[in-house]
Amino acid sequence: RGRVRPIDLLQDAFDNVAQSGRGRGLEFIADLPREIGAINVDKDMLRIAINNLLTNAIKYNREGGKVVMEAEETLDAIEIRVSDTGLGISEQDQAKICVNNKVMASVCLWPCRSSSCTTEP
Repeated sequence: RGRVRPIDLLQDAFDNVAQSGRGRGLEFIADLPREIGAINVDKDMLRIAINNLLTNAIKYNREGGKVVMEAEETLDAIEIRVSDTGLGISEQDQAKICVNNKVMASVCLWPCRSSSCTTEP
């Protein structure tokens, strides 16, 4: 655990995963701010979570689809979003991973269509 500049980690993870997914005809868009303040985080665990989101966006996407990563710094958090044009997670499966609108690894999944998700993040 230590001080990490998340923008560097996010851009590097995005570039690496996007390069491996370009052969599938996907469009990759990184909408990241120029700078995000340094945070105290387990760099390896954050990279694993981001890589999992990005590789799943590729794996479950349709041919010719799109993968978008966005990040935004607010007063008390850094929000990282990965979206794609795949089929998404079925409501039945969302019930297995959603707990108070959070997916394991504290990655928000909103809007969560599962009845187990009861409050907005």
